[in-house]
Amino acid sequence: MAFARMLVAVMFAAVTGSSHAQTAATFPNRAVTIVVPSAAGGGLDSVARIIGEGLRKHFGQPFVIENRPGAATALGAQVVYRAAPDGYTILASPNSPLVFLPLLKKDLNYDASKFTPLAIAGIQPMVLAVKPRFPGKTFADFSAYAKANPGKMNYGSPGVGSGNHLASLLLLKAAGLSAVHVPFNAHSLGVQAMLRGDIDFYLIPIDVVLEHYQAKQMNIFAVGTTQRSRDLPDVPTFRELGLPKEVVLTIIYAMVAPPGTPPDVAAKLNEGINAVFKMPDVRQRFDQLRIDPTGGTQEDLTALIRNELAVWGQVAKDNGMESQ
Repeated sequence: MAFARMLVAVMFAAVTGSSHAQTAATFPNRAVTIVVPSAAGGGLDSVARIIGEGLRKHFGQPFVIENRPGAATALGAQVVYRAAPDGYTILASPNSPLVFLPLLKKDLNYDASKFTPLAIAGIQPMVLAVKPRFPGKTFADFSAYAKANPGKMNYGSPGVGSGNHLASLLLLKAAGLSAVHVPFNAHSLGVQAMLRGDIDFYLIPIDVVLEHYQAKQMNIFAVGTTQRSRDLPDVPTFRELGLPKEVVLTIIYAMVAPPGTPPDVAAKLNEGINAVFKMPDVRQRFDQLRIDPTGGTQEDLTALIRNELAVWGQVAKDNGMESQ
């Protein structure tokens, strides 16, 4: 009897291993769904659609975008977390569901650390945008004014615990400054408030304010990436300004799959995403979004998320915002 059970177990293992091998060899042989945890039309949605179209060309199968906004991006993450781990449902994710929500909320219905990493989909700079009639023209002026007027400056973000809010807290501490937080329901509302002079500054994705800057409607004193932006060659990085190396303020886009996705399938998706980023039209479209199509290995994404968790976890702790 024991021998029979062992024989069945061996046969099951062999069949399962063969099935996984066949899955990887034939994957994908039908449509793949890319879940976007935000509404259509935003930066993340654009990234997902560009990558999805490229993957369709690469694999010869449809990659269908499914927008699942809700719960500050947690809803879409939950959908993918619970999906079959076969590579046919993947998540196009910003920082929020993989980094910020796990640090700030204890009631998530998913474990972000268990997603299968696929690749870094892109990195976009945040910039320090300043109201048009600010009394100064450089970050040094900005810092001097803030120190001379402690607590009188204010800044915008899409809400408490948002990436923009945490980035502002990190910058203020690193520079030894203080300012009052004014949350808005959307970037557009915060930008309009800054154009009116109602708020002093906003750490915001470059694409949201670049046209305003080029039209001389506002100032930009610094860029959040480690290298200067090609769109802002005369604007220094925070590192150039002498701030600590942790002050890298960017929007990260990632592609992940459900926990337990077979390694060969994940590797095939990683290879496909990197192939997409070599397509000239894809690079051109990413350039228009002011996003660097990053790619790289699965391990690159894992390391990036680990670093993000360390940096923003410390910010949350310093400000009493970590989940209880």
